[in-house]
Amino acid sequence: MKRTRLWPVILVAALTVAVEAVSMVGVWTWDVTARSLRRDADAGAAALIDTTLLDLPPAVLRSRRLLTGDLAAVEQGTAVMALEAVAHRQIRCMVAHPEGYLNLARAELIRGRIFEGQADLAKALDRDPTCPFSIRLLGLVTLFQGRFEEALDLLAQAEAVAPGYRLPPVELGSEDESRVRLEGMERRLATYPRLRVETLISIGQSLRAMGRLDEATLRMEEAAGDPRADLVRAQWTLNDGDAPAAAGMAQGLVQQRRLPTKIRAAAWSLLSRALEVQGDSQGALAAAQRALRLAPESAAPYLALARIAQGRGDIDEAVNHLRRAWGMDPANVGILFQFAQAAEKAGLKADARLALERALDLDSGNTATVLRLVDFQLRTGALMEATMTLSRALDRAPADPGLLRMAERLRREVTKR
Repeated sequence: MKRTRLWPVILVAALTVAVEAVSMVGVWTWDVTARSLRRDADAGAAALIDTTLLDLPPAVLRSRRLLTGDLAAVEQGTAVMALEAVAHRQIRCMVAHPEGYLNLARAELIRGRIFEGQADLAKALDRDPTCPFSIRLLGLVTLFQGRFEEALDLLAQAEAVAPGYRLPPVELGSEDESRVRLEGMERRLATYPRLRVETLISIGQSLRAMGRLDEATLRMEEAAGDPRADLVRAQWTLNDGDAPAAAGMAQGLVQQRRLPTKIRAAAWSLLSRALEVQGDSQGALAAAQRALRLAPESAAPYLALARIAQGRGDIDEAVNHLRRAWGMDPANVGILFQFAQAAEKAGLKADARLALERALDLDSGNTATVLRLVDFQLRTGALMEATMTLSRALDRAPADPGLLRMAERLRREVTKR
């Protein structure tokens, strides 16, 4: 009798062990395939096509990590077969997810079968109508077909549903790119009402970058009273040259004891900058130190201290503060530019080069970032590196006037030597 009662327990235990074993095998198989892709892309693609164990559900779930760029170095026909193999597994095992049809669409588009790719993208969007990558890819396809207004509408929709995503760049004119971004953020106001203030700040900053200052101010007034928006408006006031008014706005913020620590620290840092501009070095230092005590893990206090050090000519201390700021916010391209400039002035050319290269890694689609690095490479005699950097940028944007001017400068430098 006791043995009869034990059988269900033994069976459940055996099934549990079997499930765990299958899971481990699936995960292990995918990890081996992913490493193979990184080491030898062709061998990895062949494994995606032929490895039966990749049909296991845990391996299929992991295949969501596959990016199109992982197959960039693979021969076109093999890449198509690999994408199709992964796609069919995903469609079979992940019924509610869009990745399978998205990968099928990519395979069709690589083949040049535009209408078939559109049909698969439509199926992907049926499964997840909020997937920004599916919407953006459909926008690119529509743009390729010459349906410009419809394409811009899709690209704006992708921008609207993707706060926090870093979407792939689209080759548009600057006016159209700005239109897509602004329209996307306007739609985001309705799509994500909880992100209203953050979205209004993004809209205002975009309008200012376009030189539409009055419109930027009007949109920011919609968020007046929110300390995040008030802090941005104070920064704008300082950037526009009114340091006393900016200092007054910052003083109003630092006196609000109930504000989040990070915002108060940013306000103290801004106050430090405004006082430094007015020549009050002692007040600026005290404000920066107050910011540092409040938020030692934030980059803003170190940036304020770096400006004070530069103001008194202590470039080495400025570099040290900027290095700390970089550590606190390693993906901030503006900090990388400041660090590179100060490091070069301090004679630390290797550090400056590293910062500019890291900035380009983070912001490869920005011509200004490319030009900063190429300019540095030319000034330091690294002609081969400058040629390679500029060549990669021209492959992406062959008609960019800034890159073409830099190419002419590079030609003159090479001719001199």
